Amino acid sequence: MLAQALSPEGIRLGGHRLLIRYNGDGYYRYEGNCTRVLLMEVSEEIMTFEFWEEYFGRYCVFELESKEFLDCDKIGKTKMMFTFTRVDGQAKSCHQAICRDRLFCGEVSVQFGGDPCDEGAH
Repeated sequence: MLAQALSPEGIRLGGHRLLIRYNGDGYYRYEGNCTRVLLMEVSEEIMTFEFWEEYFGRYCVFELESKEFLDCDKIGKTKMMFTFTRVDGQAKSCHQAICRDRLFCGEVSVQFGGDPCDEGAH
């Protein structure tokens, strides 16, 4: 939209006319429901940071911004939040792996949480 609003003469910077065109090569704004935050609820026995970090490492190269335990009102269950550093595939790959793993069927609940960078998150 910005390119359309420019005058026909364009913009000059340091005596040079800038070439302005639509970004056909880059990434579009992500509009899906995935975030870089995973919220997990599982049995207390398997809810360790070490277990999940090793598990995530089997499916992607990842980097965490934070990890923390959250309050859980279900007896014998624990809730944990993992915040990955970037959206592009890390949390989504781990989410898909957990959902497809038959060992976790009925034992692990995983969903995307609100991204701390979204509007209204603070």
